[in-house]
Amino acid sequence: MKTVNSGKCLSFFVEEFKLEVESKKAEKIVYLGSKGVCFSMAQLFGYSIRNTIKNQYFIPDAELENSVEYELTDIGYRFFGLENKKNLYGPDIMVIMGGIATKHSKATIEEITGLIKNLNPKIVIGISICNVFDKSGWLEKINFDSLIDGTLEPVVLFKK
Repeated sequence: MKTVNSGKCLSFFVEEFKLEVESKKAEKIVYLGSKGVCFSMAQLFGYSIRNTIKNQYFIPDAELENSVEYELTDIGYRFFGLENKKNLYGPDIMVIMGGIATKHSKATIEEITGLIKNLNPKIVIGISICNVFDKSGWLEKINFDSLIDGTLEPVVLFKK
């Protein structure tokens, strides 16, 4: 993959995601990530596209049975269990979050590539920090259409 743009700060990270997704004219997005951190980050990224993407879903640790659907409220998203798993199939975009490639996730690369094949997204976007997909060896195993990677450098603590 070649570098197309580079910037700093979380707002740049989120804005690049928003621009990438909105350029695809998508209607349905499925996020695939680890429980906890990826779920929270998917809310942040999802909120950035709330005005253009109507259908958003999250699959934790490759567990389809625990998938949730996003519902926009006046203070952000709330989530509820997905009763019809068929809604996950054929998304315009699947967003694979880097936390799922780390050791704290229970998902394996085989489960992830199987889900990609099974759900059949039109576009696969990766979101990660600190080159997680490359370091885990997943970059060569997933056919990403685009990858947005950020770093947390420097992280600075100030005290009085």
